[in-house]
Amino acid sequence: MAFPRVPVLAHRYRRSLLATLGASACLAGVLPAGVSVAAPQPSIPQVKARIAALGSQVERIAERYNAARIQLGTAERKAATLRADAGRVQAQVGALQSKVGQIAAATYRGESGGTAMTFLSDGNPQTFFDRASALDQIARSQARELAAYAVARHRLTAARQAVAATVAQLRKTEKALAANKSRIAGLLAQERSTLDSLQAKQRAELAAQQRSQQVQEVAQRASYSGPATGSAGAAVRFAYAQLGKPYQWGGSGPSTYDCSGLTMMAWAAGGVSLPHNAAAQYSVSRPVSMGALQPGDLLFMGSPAYHVAIYVGNGEAIEAPYTGADVRFTSAGSFSYAARP
Repeated sequence: MAFPRVPVLAHRYRRSLLATLGASACLAGVLPAGVSVAAPQPSIPQVKARIAALGSQVERIAERYNAARIQLGTAERKAATLRADAGRVQAQVGALQSKVGQIAAATYRGESGGTAMTFLSDGNPQTFFDRASALDQIARSQARELAAYAVARHRLTAARQAVAATVAQLRKTEKALAANKSRIAGLLAQERSTLDSLQAKQRAELAAQQRSQQVQEVAQRASYSGPATGSAGAAVRFAYAQLGKPYQWGGSGPSTYDCSGLTMMAWAAGGVSLPHNAAAQYSVSRPVSMGALQPGDLLFMGSPAYHVAIYVGNGEAIEAPYTGADVRFTSAGSFSYAARP
């Protein structure tokens, strides 16, 4: 009986596998039992870089979340207005019903279910106009009123449905963004745990770096003595006073800030109202070139903007950067475009 031939590749694979197993056996013989090879410990700069990268993701998600909250508030206010309008229209329609009943009774000599009432309950203006021939039996002024109410109620119903759909979608978006932020925050917690697991010498080195940075920030926080005056000057002075305070997404002071929360409150100190969202702040401000910056101008990253800082002069800006970092100075050159509130 002839046996099937084994392909050459199968022999080569078997030899490779045996060699690998042999090497593993040799390695097992060298290492003590129960000892595993640990992954190389990351350095402080590596861990800090990972935290900064994750923090940037959180910042982007936070700004999208802030934008969704603004849109949600607008949609809910519009829905409330439409509900109030609906109540007024319903009251007008109710007041008209008795008059329509009298007209229908007089026109049809006691017939049940007058045409006018059918039009009113239909709520469809096209149906109303399609049956316009029947309106010859009703006073012309009353017909105009009925037509106006039918059109208004139809439009109002459509608008309320649209707003309800918008609000539902925005709430869904808000929920999704919150879930993403929770996920990123969990990753940040893991990286901070990695920092905590560093060797005692490395932790001491990191703590010394942080103390040095805090001392510098406190010294710089004292006052602003630059050329900005008026609202811009007040905004810059406010930003200086926040140096060293921690980042917190959604924060708008007095102890924590996110990027747009900082710039919003800075300009609020100057009497100017800005929304709590980077892209929205750009949309309500006047664009200026990067070569024409003045203290108080807002600097942006991304399109639409996902990060914002306030220019303070001498090529520097103040920003609330990301989770795990404090309000600090940064280079204005790292931003893409600018606007003036």
